[in-house]
Amino acid sequence: MNNYQQQQKDLHNYDGYYKYKQQVATTYEESRQIEIHWQREDKFIEQYVQKREISKILDLPVGTGRFLNHYDGVGEIIGVDISEDMLTEANKKVETLSFKDNVSLEKGDVLNLHFNDHKFDCVIVFRLFHLMPEESIAKAIKELCRVSSQDVVVQSYVTLGKFRRLLGKITNKFTGTKIVPQNTNNSTPWSHIQAYQHSQKFIVSEFAKHNYFPTLSQLLDIYENSEVRATVFSKKD
Repeated sequence: MNNYQQQQKDLHNYDGYYKYKQQVATTYEESRQIEIHWQREDKFIEQYVQKREISKILDLPVGTGRFLNHYDGVGEIIGVDISEDMLTEANKKVETLSFKDNVSLEKGDVLNLHFNDHKFDCVIVFRLFHLMPEESIAKAIKELCRVSSQDVVVQSYVTLGKFRRLLGKITNKFTGTKIVPQNTNNSTPWSHIQAYQHSQKFIVSEFAKHNYFPTLSQLLDIYENSEVRATVFSKKD
């Protein structure tokens, strides 16, 4: 194995790349829909799409297709996921859509997208970055910015400051909210993977390298030791 091949292998050396199999895919939404931030994520995407004129959208990872119903009116919708089992679940949703002819799903890797530069008006990236170590995120952000012409919309679990950590502990004591741990595999419903936290500063700095800057950032929830945040990164002219 040469150095390039080893580097590519190392970039994919994280649990989330391998472990979204059938058992997880078939219960994915059921095990997460009770989360407050799941519901707020859904509302955020609904409002984002409604307020913009979008002709081409990339949803990556599309997962089980949870956002597809919000893309009515978009001319070309492409959903990409590394998991064939997640795509199987997403395909079931596509068949229920009145605009299903506008939707295509495919297996693909965020670290190596085949799309032309600036193909999409926007790219939706929810529930991905917590699955990836920093070195993989940097490469992913480069690819996401390459294929977008306007916006990259990101959900992330980002590290809390001391004040927010204290607030999170107080909140979770009364709500029973679960934890997104740093570099551990004991969380629920992510017991099958290793989860990572990243700072918002790191994510913003990586996007800035490609001339994308935050134009909207919304705190969706405090998930014990993490902020659940949705951020729209827009390309600077």
